[in-house]
Amino acid sequence: MAKPESPDHFFDDPTRRYGSFSFNPEIAEVFDDMVSRSVPWYWEIQGMVGDIVEQISPSGTILDLGCSSGTSLLGLMARNLDVSGIGVDNSPALIKKAVEKRERMAPDSALRFDVGDIGTMLEFPESDITLLILVLQFIPVEKRLEILKRIRNSLNPNGVLIWVEKVEATPGWQPMFQSAYYDLKRRQGYTELEIKNKQKALENVLVPLTGAENEALLHEAGFQNIQSFFQWFNFQGWIAAR
Repeated sequence: MAKPESPDHFFDDPTRRYGSFSFNPEIAEVFDDMVSRSVPWYWEIQGMVGDIVEQISPSGTILDLGCSSGTSLLGLMARNLDVSGIGVDNSPALIKKAVEKRERMAPDSALRFDVGDIGTMLEFPESDITLLILVLQFIPVEKRLEILKRIRNSLNPNGVLIWVEKVEATPGWQPMFQSAYYDLKRRQGYTELEIKNKQKALENVLVPLTGAENEALLHEAGFQNIQSFFQWFNFQGWIAAR
């Protein structure tokens, strides 16, 4: 995968008053670098998602909810899989980035990127696999179960959900997990100012649940055969069959 175009220094201004985090044009410009440096094992997770798709539905329809700049779907195209894909995100700036990347990296692919708010969409397009990669954590907690139910209803009979999420540790372990995460950010070149400013901007915007609470939501939404396939401290991924 190509390196991000613009380096992320968004939160390094000591004179700026940062408001609540949003996926605005400024963030979209540096998003690829931001996410690849802020999410542990980001490219390995993308590779694992590709491996799962290749094993389960190498010629199916993939729905990527909260697709951001299109990295996951474009990664599938790079594997030369015979899949079609729809990416949906509520950030016009990120969808613009996704379309630009598609035209540059996979102009002949069967990929479509649309602006849409998964929190208000009444139904989702049918798919064989739905991707939910680091998205639901930004949705109000009270709306998450209904979204998972709509995802399940939109999956074809043998369809699966691939879900990756930032999670909260169980009581007593969160400080250690958070410390490990900040250490990773430092190793990725982020300064103490950048870490502090971004954490403050994310307060009440990114609200994680525990892994057990997320699995309970999957069960309540009706998913079967739920399996965790990744965890690094406060980040976890699941695959769940319809």
